[in-house]
Amino acid sequence: MVVNSHSVEDAMFERYHEYCKEEGLESTDDGFAEFMRNNKAEIVELIYLVHNAEKNN
Repeated sequence: MVVNSHSVEDAMFERYHEYCKEEGLESTDDGFAEFMRNNKAEIVELIYLVHNAEKNN
């Protein structure tokens, strides 16, 4: 399965910023990396969603 990684990363980056805003945290590169590691299931879900969207276009 091949997907545009930028689509997945951009979506996760937005979710990370929302998370930081809700929790009153500062957004950092290290924090984003940890957020990605802690939310692998969401990444897999996004990969499937992006793949299906790209396949149907």
